[in-house]
Amino acid sequence: MNRIMNKKALTIIALILVAIIILPGAILSGNPLESPEVYSLFLDWLSGKSMGLINFKVVTVDENGTQIPMVMDNDFTVYVHNFTYTLYRMPWSEEMNRRIESKRPSFMIKMWRLLDRYTGDWMVHEYTIVVTSRNYFGTGLIRVKPDKPIKDVEVKVIVGKRVQDMHEASTSQSSTMSEPPPPYETRWKTELTNGVQLHTITGVTASIKFRIGNYLYFSQKSRHIHWDPETSRIIVDYDWSISGDKETYCNNDVETASLSNGQKKWVKVDVDYKYERWPDATPYNYYELLTPISFGGWNWGEDISCNACGGSISGNYREYPSSTPLPIEVSLDDGVRVIESFGASVSLAVNYGPITVQVEVWKEVSKGSNASPPAVKISSVSWQANRLYVFDANSQWKIVHFTWRQP
Repeated sequence: MNRIMNKKALTIIALILVAIIILPGAILSGNPLESPEVYSLFLDWLSGKSMGLINFKVVTVDENGTQIPMVMDNDFTVYVHNFTYTLYRMPWSEEMNRRIESKRPSFMIKMWRLLDRYTGDWMVHEYTIVVTSRNYFGTGLIRVKPDKPIKDVEVKVIVGKRVQDMHEASTSQSSTMSEPPPPYETRWKTELTNGVQLHTITGVTASIKFRIGNYLYFSQKSRHIHWDPETSRIIVDYDWSISGDKETYCNNDVETASLSNGQKKWVKVDVDYKYERWPDATPYNYYELLTPISFGGWNWGEDISCNACGGSISGNYREYPSSTPLPIEVSLDDGVRVIESFGASVSLAVNYGPITVQVEVWKEVSKGSNASPPAVKISSVSWQANRLYVFDANSQWKIVHFTWRQP
């Protein structure tokens, strides 16, 4: 018992020292326990909860990365949404349907610190930072690894000017409303969306495998609207834009049918999108978020034209001699953080009328909360040469190409 108490005492002392070193001037000038956030953290640790603090510093920039300090005035508000959805949502599920509000560019929030059972590393959290002021609006999706009990994170949020001229603003496809819409609304919609590409060449038969917990990445979108009491219409004063590439987990084990002998197609998956409308600080003002949460199932999409397959090898490659036992599984790795395609549109019926949002798929993939990553499964090979070569054409193994040509 004494050993346990000594360990707790050492933990508290260590956290106090970390707080004194890391936290901003208001805490440095006095007792760190006087900070309500730090004091709450100590209580969590005493009760056995593995919690930490993130000290966010929000910096607003334009599309070129130039800082826009005029956003950070008395008119701006920062909202934080926790989008750390995983297959196993506890214990942070209570954070999903609430937001944190700040009138300062620097602020702290609590987070869970849990270890991934497959990697042994800290499980990453995802947050959407919303910045809104009289003239500007912007959002940014950020991933944070809680590798320190108290962690400083600078977030650069790209903001743009809200439309002030009513002639430049647009109205949504909605009916006239005699009253403003409810301040908060949530909707769910499932849409078939491009997920991954499956390629083959002559002699190769292949399919795609996903495991529960694997990640694909689709865009989170946001926009700003307000209700105009003079016209009783919803006005769009900042149109849909990309917040970031959202980790979207696979909710069931999937294996597609096979393609062979040079067929190439998009594999579409059913993506579950969550729509939210939240009130802004100004009356009758709102912002909307459309977030991909999970995916499952599959269907064939459009045919793909590819000049890489059957040609010269580029990027990373692997080779398989004709003696290789079948099936062969080629793991899909992290990919590249760029948009791969405009995969679909999501149409929803919300309180004030119908809306349609264009969404994108990113050239990213990961094993997520599973020991095995997504993979291209080669089930049959009619050997056209002594060796089969697979390569990624610089996609970091998001797209698998084939050739019989020697490198």
